[in-house]
Amino acid sequence: MCRVFKTLSFLLALLLIFSVVGCNSKNDFVLNDSDEYYSIEDNTAADDSLVDSDSADAKDGTSVVKKNNAAKNNSSKNNSSDFEQIELQTGDGFIEKQVPSRKNAYKLTNVYNKMKSGESVNVVYFGGSVTGGTGATTDKKSWRALTTAYLKSVSTGTVNEINAALGGAGSYLGTARFEHDVLAKNPDLLFIEFSINDVYSNISVEQSKADLEYMIKKLYAQNPNADIVIVLLSNDSLFGSQYPTYTAHRAVADYYKIPIVDFNCETYNRLKGSSTEFKKLLKDSVHPNDKGHQQYADVMIKALKELLVDGVTAPHNTPDKKLCGNGFMTLNCALAGGGISDSNWYLKSWFDNKEYEKDGSQFRYSNNLKSIFPKYLAPKETYNSITFKFTGNSFGILGTVKESATLNVVIDSETEKVIKGVNKAELLEYPVFENLKNAAHTVTVTVNGYPPYVAIAAFVTTKP
Repeated sequence: MCRVFKTLSFLLALLLIFSVVGCNSKNDFVLNDSDEYYSIEDNTAADDSLVDSDSADAKDGTSVVKKNNAAKNNSSKNNSSDFEQIELQTGDGFIEKQVPSRKNAYKLTNVYNKMKSGESVNVVYFGGSVTGGTGATTDKKSWRALTTAYLKSVSTGTVNEINAALGGAGSYLGTARFEHDVLAKNPDLLFIEFSINDVYSNISVEQSKADLEYMIKKLYAQNPNADIVIVLLSNDSLFGSQYPTYTAHRAVADYYKIPIVDFNCETYNRLKGSSTEFKKLLKDSVHPNDKGHQQYADVMIKALKELLVDGVTAPHNTPDKKLCGNGFMTLNCALAGGGISDSNWYLKSWFDNKEYEKDGSQFRYSNNLKSIFPKYLAPKETYNSITFKFTGNSFGILGTVKESATLNVVIDSETEKVIKGVNKAELLEYPVFENLKNAAHTVTVTVNGYPPYVAIAAFVTTKP
């Protein structure tokens, strides 16, 4: 009987221990209904190395986390991160995501002070088609217009919205447009959104970083009091994942202490990681419908309520050292106003040739682009070449190459790269040679394809 009593006492003790452990595990995360997203009590940052966005085990386009309890519990090595860890429990286990906390970023004090003093402020939205409002039934229902409406509601002066978004445009084309479409508008507040279009344009991580850094430094050089917000978003296949150009833009924003508004992660967390629910917010694979634009606007307005605060108007102090060691501060578009001639090539206005006016032709009509790139260069014959000399640390091409054509680009008679044509109607961006030695270079471009299958809007060169 004594042995039986000891056994029962031992089992009872085990049950008590398990019940305590079980209660503690249930407190790993809590639902904060007032904020409409999930958070955990311990704001330890998630370890990025645990996220495998390309895993074959990923469900519905979301990324999969390989559980590592030892890494998760070792919070000391992650406490310096400027991101809040957010955990969502799904049927497949825990999926960890990070949302920028903005605790170390500059607040939007400068523009807020102007708004509250009754002054007129210029707000420029610079990005792709999602920022432009594609997918919304009317422009007033776009996240951009809804955001502007909120800014007007808290301002005692005039808020001037400048929509400088361009469908299909990535950050590389953005740098070529920046002076004309942004700096010339004298923004007090600038929203920059290019992370997802850099995926579509195959912009490398380093180039994407350099492009964003160029925009930031150029604006601060013109007006160090200007405020900037970096906007990050996703498409249906990358929903919730920390894809390369997404993390690239996040890194640049962190370096310059610029606030981030993350439509990708915030929406992921609000929808508990459900790609099915996310697709209900989309008109196609990337463009939000009215509900999606409203969702993005809700995320943005929530962030602006945190960022628009009273304070001293002061210039933004930027690090002396650039994040991108081989980045650039001077950019030249050699064909923007003409200036290059060759007897084997045409140089004329885009719409002199009726082929370029056809729906689906290689250059989509845009007043902004027409102003920046009034001319195009096209070969008179197949296999024509043109040689271009420049001094700088990178070379690229803005133009269109249809799927029946290719461009062979050779630099300094040594390195060759081939640009293959695609079936797209936008002005495309090709940062062909990156990270060159800052020196004199010679480039030869050879065409395989008769016009109107090839049209070059500009040769882009940069200097540090």
